[in-house]
Amino acid sequence: SHTKNNSTLQKDYKILTLLFCVSAMNDSTYQQIVHKQAGDTVELPSGSPIHGVTSATWKYGDEIVADMKREFSESPQFAGRVKLNPTTFSLTVRGLTLGDSGDFSFLSEVNSKSKRETVTFTLQVHEPMTAPILTVSSTSFASDPESCMVFLKCSSASEPSVTYKWTVRDQVHSDSSTLQYVIRPQDRKTKFTCTVRNSVSEQSASTTANCHNGTFLKQETGTVKNTKSSCNLNLKKLYIVVVVVVIIVIIIIIIIIIIIIIIIIIIIIISISLSFSFLYSFIFRFIKIIFKKTR
Repeated sequence: SHTKNNSTLQKDYKILTLLFCVSAMNDSTYQQIVHKQAGDTVELPSGSPIHGVTSATWKYGDEIVADMKREFSESPQFAGRVKLNPTTFSLTVRGLTLGDSGDFSFLSEVNSKSKRETVTFTLQVHEPMTAPILTVSSTSFASDPESCMVFLKCSSASEPSVTYKWTVRDQVHSDSSTLQYVIRPQDRKTKFTCTVRNSVSEQSASTTANCHNGTFLKQETGTVKNTKSSCNLNLKKLYIVVVVVVIIVIIIIIIIIIIIIIIIIIIIIISISLSFSFLYSFIFRFIKIIFKKTR
């Protein structure tokens, strides 16, 4: 009897737990974080079945930004920038600004009676990343006079919530904004790259250095957004200069050829003119002689 009572109590407990979970699911809120960059466009899905929906509303905080029964948004902040999909009830926001960061909630009803769970998106809009600036200094390495101790600092003007990554010889090092590294003579040229990233984008800068007999030699520094070395840039400039010079020479040659052709045409015209003049004079004299003989 005691065993049966325990079994009954366990069954009742499971039923109550199940009912509690179902009730919690009906009152729960689905929430997700979305990261975007200023100027981007974001589409927030309704995340709910669309069949039988009689009321669909998107809110930004407590303010209504879109409603299935209204053609335009009444929110001054999002005027002309939001669009509600009439089929899926997804919300599109264009031209995002930093001030658009916040909670977007989708509230809906089925058959004008049953409210469904609230779908909430926490939108975080970030500033566009700017290229970091590298600062490099060096000192001799006490335990090895022929090596160099290099101190690098990576500075970013972007928002404070950024992460840093250092890459040296294809190996990832410290995740801080500073790096301390020993360059040995056998290392030869050593490339240091600092990558700064937030949730939506990243930017990099690099510098190449060398250590010769304990003397630090800094080679080059530059942004690595498009990863082009100064050597490549110099070759590209030289190539452009050569192309321009070749084009100018070709144009000069064409002009000279045109001038020569014009001179030849003028000579031909003059020659033809002189030939006609001589022929005319000869004919005139011949006719005059004949005329005299006939008289």
